[in-house]
Amino acid sequence: MANSRFVYVTYIRTTPEKLWQVLTDPEITRRFWHECRQESEWKIGASWRLMIPDGRVGDSGDILEIDPPRRLGRVVAQRIRARTARGRVFAHDL
Repeated sequence: MANSRFVYVTYIRTTPEKLWQVLTDPEITRRFWHECRQESEWKIGASWRLMIPDGRVGDSGDILEIDPPRRLGRVVAQRIRARTARGRVFAHDL
């Protein structure tokens, strides 16, 4: 299973610019992620954190690639689901 790969495709009726704003604006993100917000400088190599409302870090990682408003790639540790530092790569093609 080490070579397995999952690809999820979601179609959203909106513009790339509006979707980019939802993915990167912490105040908008809070409305869709149960009051959790994202913190990042949104540039390659920048850190990324998902902040839980009580101040804990729910997940973290790094920005791997970014091409506003077309592509956002990040690696996250998935601390919420697993207690390992093994990361997962998420890429959003808008």
